[in-house]
Amino acid sequence: MRLFRTLLLLLFAGLCAEADGQTVLTRRGKPAARIVVAAENSTDRTAALLLQRFVREASGAELPIVQGVK
Repeated sequence: MRLFRTLLLLLFAGLCAEADGQTVLTRRGKPAARIVVAAENSTDRTAALLLQRFVREASGAELPIVQGVK
């Protein structure tokens, strides 16, 4: 259930960002963003890996996953 809420939140955030402007995740097959997880737990890690795989399959670029960047 928590994974579903996390993915739903990411989708909603993406839709809101698109309303104000575009968010660039990749450029010419190279990563232009990163996936940040606040805490290292299995649910957050699974959600980050799913997002990473989706972006890789859609664009060919693999976004790096980092933890707790301030």
